[in-house]
Amino acid sequence: MVLEPIDSLTITVDAYQIDIEDRIVLSGGLTSALGDANLTAALAAAGASSAQFFLNGTDTETRGIDIVSTYMMAAEENAGKSRPMPARRSPRKHKSITN
Repeated sequence: MVLEPIDSLTITVDAYQIDIEDRIVLSGGLTSALGDANLTAALAAAGASSAQFFLNGTDTETRGIDIVSTYMMAAEENAGKSRPMPARRSPRKHKSITN
């Protein structure tokens, strides 16, 4: 939705919600400092000091609202002097999409 309460002012508001099931995330670091003998042996056998792996066991939800306002102003041509800004309005084109 776009509102134009003043010729030079435009405000847009966008709301969103994104739900992801079984999102892929990276595990925490596995090192020999965890004190697990099997892990320490596996890291040594692979010649590695740490390991990480991917998991797809988490669900996430992201919600938000983006509000953007724009106020158009004419640039000052001379320091300390300003001039009125001409009112400009561009024609808006709307398309209908049907299936």
